[in-house]
Amino acid sequence: SGPTWLAHRAGVPLLVLAAAVDRAWRARSWERPVIPKPIARIALYYGDPVTVPADADDAGLEGIATALGETMLADERAAFARLGVADDQ
Repeated sequence: SGPTWLAHRAGVPLLVLAAAVDRAWRARSWERPVIPKPIARIALYYGDPVTVPADADDAGLEGIATALGETMLADERAAFARLGVADDQ
């Protein structure tokens, strides 16, 4: 919900970006960073900008954050499907 709160405070829209790569090294740390291997194919998905209403309360911000998270995961799965590889969830 942090990016949603920041967008609300700054009055700027949010843009959901999802990425997938078919060949990569994946670190085993808690954040699981991905480093594409040479000649890897990458698929990027992004949606329309989402404007956070200026009058949104905490519950509204949380709802927007939840919806954006679900959209991001769906877009990431679609990106993996486009590459023809299993997602890394």
